[in-house]
Parts: sequence; C-alpha cells; structure tokens
Amino acid sequence: MNAFHPFRNLVAVAAAAAVVGWTVPPVSAHFIWLAPGGTPTEASPANPETLEVYFGESATPDDPALLERLKEMKLWRLADDADPQRLSTVRSGDTLAAGMVSEGPAASSIYVAAQDFGVRDKGGDRFRLKYYAKAGPTATDPAWQTVDASGVIPFDIVPRWSAGRGTLSVRFGGLPLAGAEVRILGPDDSDGDDFSGQTGADGSYVFKAAEPGRYSIRARHIEATPGRVGDQEYDDTRHYVTLTLDVPAGDGAVKDDATPETDLAGPGVASETIGKLPFTLTSFGGAVLGEDVYIYGGTMGPSHEYGLELQNDSLLRMKRAGGEWETVARGPHLQGLALVAHGEKLYRIGGFEARNRAGEEHDLWSVDSVACFDPATGLWSDLPPLPEPRSSFDAVVMGDQLYVVGGWGMAGQARRVWHETAWRMDLSKETKEWAAIATAPFERRALALAAHDGKFYAIGGISSGDETSLETDIYDPVADAWISGPELVGESGMTGFGASAFATGGDLYITTVTGSLQKLSSDGTKWKVVADLPSGRFFHRMLPISESELLMIGGSNRKGRITEVERLRVR
Repeated sequence: MNAFHPFRNLVAVAAAAAVVGWTVPPVSAHFIWLAPGGTPTEASPANPETLEVYFGESATPDDPALLERLKEMKLWRLADDADPQRLSTVRSGDTLAAGMVSEGPAASSIYVAAQDFGVRDKGGDRFRLKYYAKAGPTATDPAWQTVDASGVIPFDIVPRWSAGRGTLSVRFGGLPLAGAEVRILGPDDSDGDDFSGQTGADGSYVFKAAEPGRYSIRARHIEATPGRVGDQEYDDTRHYVTLTLDVPAGDGAVKDDATPETDLAGPGVASETIGKLPFTLTSFGGAVLGEDVYIYGGTMGPSHEYGLELQNDSLLRMKRAGGEWETVARGPHLQGLALVAHGEKLYRIGGFEARNRAGEEHDLWSVDSVACFDPATGLWSDLPPLPEPRSSFDAVVMGDQLYVVGGWGMAGQARRVWHETAWRMDLSKETKEWAAIATAPFERRALALAAHDGKFYAIGGISSGDETSLETDIYDPVADAWISGPELVGESGMTGFGASAFATGGDLYITTVTGSLQKLSSDGTKWKVVADLPSGRFFHRMLPISESELLMIGGSNRKGRITEVERLRVR
C-alpha cells in the first residue's frame, strides 16, 4: 500500500467523485496501471519478466479485491514494425500479471491496456467511462517515440525525456489534445515531484523531475458527444489514460533556472536553435546554395491578412552553421512562391502579389514570373514565364530538370483556377522553355514536393474540394507517369497541410504542424514517425545542410508565428 502523502490524498478526494460511479472509499481514486517488473521491495525484488496490473491511485499495489473489476480488460504488447500482440493476464493471490519480454529487441516494447466500463450514473450525470493504461522501458528509451500506440488506444500519452525534463505529448485520435488535465505523482520518497496542470495548444505538458524513480502520470479528456450502449443512453464519454514512467538515476536533473541547449526529439534526432529570423515569415521560398541558406518572399503579417507592405521583397542569406540573416537583393513583393537551387544559381518561380494595402479589401493575383539570381553578381535575370499564373504550389530540381506541380491561379475577385497541369524546364540548356509532363492525378495546393531516389513526391496539401490531405503521389520522369504512394501518418489531413519535405542522406523526410518528423521507409511503402519535434510548423521551409542535418525555418503553429531557426540532427 502507499505511504501517506498529503498531496496525493488531497488529489484523490477531489477526483474520486468525478472519476468512478462505484462505491469506493472517499480517499482513493482508482485507475488502471501497468507496472513493468512489479513493485520492488526489500523482501521481493523487481521481476523483469513480469508486468503487473494495479487498480488504484498510482502505479503501486492497492486493495487486491478491486482487481476483480478488471475482468474485461484487454492488454497488448506493441513493438516497432510489428502487429499488436494480445496478452493474457493471470490472477495469482493478490496480484494480476502477464508475462513480459526482458531481453533482446522486444525488451523495448510498449504495453497498453483498455477497458470500457460502460454507462455510469453519478449524481444524475450519465456518462460512458473508458480507461486506458500504458507502460514500457525507462524514460530515456527511444521506443517511446518509435512505437505507435494510436491504432490500439485512442487516448495516449507519449513521453520524451531529456536532461531531467519530461515532455508529455497527450493525443486523442492520433492528434495533439489541448486543454487535457494532467496529474503526475512522483516516487514515494521524492520531495515535491508532484505536478498538475493542463496541456498547451500543442497538446504538450512539460515537467522537471528532481528524483529518479517511478512516476505515475494520468490525463483526462471528456468527449461531449451523447450516445447509447444497448438500451442505456449517456451524455458524454470520460476518457482516462495512465502512464507508468521509470526515470533512471543519473539522468541529470534540470534546475528551475536552466534550459538545455539541445532538446532530444527522438531516437537519434536532436534539435537546437542556431539563429532567428529578423521578422515573422510564412509561405516563402527557401534553398541551400554552397555554404549559404537563402529565403525569399513570404508574408510578415497575421494569418489571413494580406497587403503589399506585408509581403517580403527581400532575398535573405544565412550561413549553414547559423548566425545572422543579411539582405543580399530585392525583388517583387510575393508569397506562395518557390525558390530552388541549381548549379551556382537560384531560381524564383511564381507566387502571388497583394495589390491592396493592409486593411483594404483583398485583391490577390497569382503571377507567372520566373527569375534567376546569380550570387556572384547580385542580380536577377528574367526567364520564360510559367504557362499560367500559379501560387501555393511547390517546385523541385532533379538533375538538370526543374519541375512545378500543384497550386492554383488567383485573379482578384475572379474564381480560383486549380491546376492539374505540371511542367518542367531544362536548366542546362542555353535557351530555356517550359514543357508539359503528365497531368497530375490531383488538384491540391499547399503541398510539399521533394526529390528522392530518381522520382519526386507530391505530398499532402488541400484539395479543390477543400479537404486537407495525407496523400502522396509519385512522379516517375522515365515513364512520364504518376503512381500512388503511402499516406502520411496522422488521423487528420491537417498533418499534410503546409508541410515541408526534403531528402538527405538517402532518406526522405517531412515535417508537419503536428510536430511529427516522418521518414519514408526504405522500401517506399509507408511513412513512419521518427521523432516528435519541440515545435510543429506549417508554411515553413525544411532544408538540408548536410547528410545528417536539416534546418527548420519560419512558419507558424497553433501558438503563433515562429522566428527561431532550428537545426535537426537526424542521425
């Protein structure tokens, strides 16, 4: 049984009435907990081959009679790139337990449980009650990021641990959940390692732990949708998920006044800030040329506000290693354009201009202009224009070929024209011209284009039917044909909206507004989340600066605009 802890008992009294409809002692709240190795004592050490199940206030044994309420509980073992494995529990005396793999790759498995307790009536409130539980290896193990539990339990907590700081990503239906209630109970002998609060707009909750040991974490979400189970109606569904997290000793606690310079985002992935934009910027073009990173155009204004003076007309440059941005040239005020590099030059394609001033009625026009910038001279030179005005598209270079796909055409108050046409230009030829390629099998804008393994990938965006998309379409230049590729990982098409993709080190990556860094599998059949980044972004640019590093520049998320330039080390 737990030792008396004033804070914990205060929490339990407040939560008990709201959590369960059974008759239980007023000083305890009860949840399902999974405990790898059980609870070690002087008389009984941890058993690495056993996963114990508790029903109580924290991930420690409680009244064994309460275990009878878990007869309908389902339990799974999850491992990376493997189907979920159902496990059976065995009741022996005062314990309920299942076998657990303790050696080899499967030792980094994640264990999850679920039980639907049906409709409850408490004080006139009729609600459906669903419990979920999660446990696994120590907090620093990469399995927490690589093993996806969303296909088994809809309500989930994904922890990420670095230098004494825990970041909990609370997700419902695979998406970040803002405003979820979070409660954390530290080890019994810790001093002050108890926390409570709510997740932020990005679905995360951060806490700093002073002591190693077992942390009992839970979150709550009320789904305000009425329904029926059999002949019983209910007004809402109350979801509770628990997480048992073992923090190893020697992890390096972070003092309250300290912030780690490098934030581990996932296995082999690290993020650090190496610069800052001089102003907020979204919907711009970006490219890497030589030892420099360039960006052009974009909007400096708030979301959905357009005006000539809000559109950036500067070509900015920063060293790959980071530092300050400098203006190297100017051009037209544009956003929703593309910028690519080839040889020793940059190429600016399309976009749209606001012909109104800020605060006036919007008068937005897509353009067909194409220009080349030579850093040696600092001058722009015009190239043959696009066959039609185009913005909110993307462009990519493969070999000597420049490709343009997606987007639409705007002409003031006229109806938007969605583009199925796709074009290429041979940049090696002295006389340059546009030539049609196979018509795209989609009408999407705000998509990402990336070259990989001799083909290019058109990923995500929003369709002419106003639906955000997780789709991937692949163009083969040899066959001049399109084929369907795998969908991005995500419960909502917003994952693919305004995303940015690029290949480096032989792998194709994409970053999304949900914060997921996804990588295409080596056989090209699926996308896989390899890290949860400190900040999700959309309408940003992700650019490679080495075989193992990517830069995240500009964009915005649910919290607002982002000026920090982050470097991701992906291996």
